[in-house]
Amino acid sequence: MARNDPNILTDTSAGDSRPRQGADLLRSRLNLLRGKDKLLLTMHICNGLSFRQMSQLTGMDATSVSRRIQRAAERLADGKYILCLRNRDRLNNGEMAIAKDYFLLGLPMTEIAVKRELSYYRVRETVKRLRCLVAALGEQDPMTRRDSHDCLEEFQSPDLR
Repeated sequence: MARNDPNILTDTSAGDSRPRQGADLLRSRLNLLRGKDKLLLTMHICNGLSFRQMSQLTGMDATSVSRRIQRAAERLADGKYILCLRNRDRLNNGEMAIAKDYFLLGLPMTEIAVKRELSYYRVRETVKRLRCLVAALGEQDPMTRRDSHDCLEEFQSPDLR
């Protein structure tokens, strides 16, 4: 008998299991987040609180809570940061930090530049290269339609480190 991965659900008798699998995926990646996004997703996914209950507990508007949860869940589910983690041997520490800020935390490039004490140009160029790497590794980002071979070579050249 084939052995199943514990992260893959095998019980599909209850109909469509995609929402449950999505929740399990988010639950498994929840530890990547920090701060209020992690708190809100934990309250919603693990504890089953409604947006109204969370808004009362946090003092935020229910619509803001809903939007924040949706955006954080999308960033966790899209897997771009996970691809960067899996290929961290191609990236230096600075590029990994920018990947986390951009793909996982959803920070704009201007805030990343201030936070990392880098020029906006440097952050923008790094994000372009990261998008290219993610596209070459399987994700389809419409912002980067370059040849995947050229992109992967770019990350292996030592002069960019």
